[in-house]
Amino acid sequence: MAFSLLLIGIEAGVLPPPFIEKLRNDMGFLFRPLGRLLFVIFIAFMLFGFGTFGIVVAVLLIAQAIFNVYVIKTHPGVLETYSSAVLLDQAEAPPADDGAYSAPYEPGQPGADL
Repeated sequence: MAFSLLLIGIEAGVLPPPFIEKLRNDMGFLFRPLGRLLFVIFIAFMLFGFGTFGIVVAVLLIAQAIFNVYVIKTHPGVLETYSSAVLLDQAEAPPADDGAYSAPYEPGQPGADL
């Protein structure tokens, strides 16, 4: 149930931004179509062990995953949302180096010969 609530929260955009950033760092596959597809199929396979109701829900999840693949294949523009989010993550520049933590190289310093 926690996995489904997590996916719903990501899709609906109701999760707080710091939590979303933590999820992007820890579970980035949830923000990519192939990763999300494999995650949904994994959850569906786990549901087969929960009796008749689990089998019904698992079949519905697999059907939904197949439908997502169909939509992505027939409408490639859907991926722009995911691609732009991934590119934005990669485009973030590291903080500027103001030299506060670096010291000039001095021969004879401890560790200078490493």
